[in-house]
Amino acid sequence: MSFRLGQMVLVMFGISVVAFLIFFATPGADPSARIAGRNASQETLVQVRHDFGLDRPLPVQYGLMMNRLFVSRDLTSFVNRGQRVIPAVIGAIPLRCRWSAARRCCGCWAD
Repeated sequence: MSFRLGQMVLVMFGISVVAFLIFFATPGADPSARIAGRNASQETLVQVRHDFGLDRPLPVQYGLMMNRLFVSRDLTSFVNRGQRVIPAVIGAIPLRCRWSAARRCCGCWAD
């Protein structure tokens, strides 16, 4: 049991690193431009780089992202105008589950 748990933790860590590298370390792509949105001014891009720690080394950026994701659960961005993302997703889960259950019931009635 503990061996499988350890494997799961390693797989989850690997997935998070790969996802981070795709988003933040892709050559030729500027993550601050993705976060700030289209037509962002140069001042906004500099502010985003500083606020999100994109002007720091990659391991520090990864640590900051994991901290925002799991500790503070704060994935705000300039695109969503300061709305906290994680609480909005968690708030939508019960509604999504109800819709899914209703679809299953309707599917059963259609047979």
